[in-house]
Amino acid sequence: MAPEMVLGENYNTQVDVWSLGVLLYSVVSGHMPFPATTQQELFTKIAVATFNFEHKEFHLVSDECKDLIKRCLVRDTK
Repeated sequence: MAPEMVLGENYNTQVDVWSLGVLLYSVVSGHMPFPATTQQELFTKIAVATFNFEHKEFHLVSDECKDLIKRCLVRDTK
């Protein structure tokens, strides 16, 4: 879920771009960008939209791919 959805805000097709960013992050690393043990923790992390590329798998990922992920996982699309 995109931050707008978690926060109950109006949203548009930009949430699909967010979803693609989450999928890309997961496919190239095998990890989720917002790991959490509870739904509340997950929603909080999504709302803040802070993630990193610290997993060792990202050492093999190109800077261009990481840049694309960063551009997809933007909290404020304006």
